Amino acid sequence: MAGEFSVRAAVAEDGAQMAEILNEIIAIGGTTARMDPATPQELVAEFLTGAEALGAVVAVTPEGFCVGFQGLERDDTLPDNVGDISTYARQVPRLRGVGTAMFAATRRRVGVMGLSEINAVIRADNVPGLAYYGKMGFVDVDRIIGRALPNGQIVDRIVRRFRL
Repeated sequence: MAGEFSVRAAVAEDGAQMAEILNEIIAIGGTTARMDPATPQELVAEFLTGAEALGAVVAVTPEGFCVGFQGLERDDTLPDNVGDISTYARQVPRLRGVGTAMFAATRRRVGVMGLSEINAVIRADNVPGLAYYGKMGFVDVDRIIGRALPNGQIVDRIVRRFRL
């Protein structure tokens, strides 16, 4: 696998590899507020089939190996024209450009959904995540002070938005 990949709309059959990616990130720790492993069915419902799901994209190698996914969903605390984004990239192997390519595909998709903004909530101690969303053009709009993670750790969250 030399770093080649393409980005396409996620389908239910991608759920197992999406769960592998997220669960690897959870196991490593320090970059996601999620603490409990996710099942393929949970991720398919969250991003593809559930009432709040707005869809997802996956980055896949020519062999069909998923190296990242990015999902959008509605959050009832946000206006209807704002989607909430989540981005996950496989840590091993880590391929350069996966996040940038997935966001380009997501931007194309949200234009037809009637969204005017994309919201991201990032742990304040997630340096790579903050750098990624900053590079994509998201700007800080709020800071949530002292939010407890499921394990009891207290971490601020940075709220960033991208205007379409």
